[in-house]
Amino acid sequence: MHHYTESGLDNIYLVNGYEITLVDGEECISYTGFEQIQRAIGVTICNQNSWMNAQQFKFLRKEFQLTQSALGRLLFCDRQSIARWEKSETAIPPLVDITLRALYLESIHENSHVRLTIDSLADAEIADLNKEIRIENKDGKWQAVVA
Repeated sequence: MHHYTESGLDNIYLVNGYEITLVDGEECISYTGFEQIQRAIGVTICNQNSWMNAQQFKFLRKEFQLTQSALGRLLFCDRQSIARWEKSETAIPPLVDITLRALYLESIHENSHVRLTIDSLADAEIADLNKEIRIENKDGKWQAVVA
């Protein structure tokens, strides 16, 4: 069994799917399917029956390849809140935990549009809140009018 520290988590061990070789007298480890390992860890975190800890929260953020500021925009909070959660200085709010899990699980499916929607909402302007919405009936189907 191999203690897999590349994830940034302290409690991940690989049963198989790795190879240890000696190169110039030093051990080198190669993994079969690095991205699949990371995904399996992410799914396991999302499906656990306990709240995420700071390391797990940070792992999922990094899997999204987001900075603390970018994740803050998605979750409508500041970068300092993200940093405090990742350092265990304050507890991760349950709604944030649930939202990040749901977002991660949706994002690993190729046909998911949830992340694109949340990205666009994070960048939405306050002025857009009262934007006029036009709907028309076209061939018996109601649909938005494209501006």
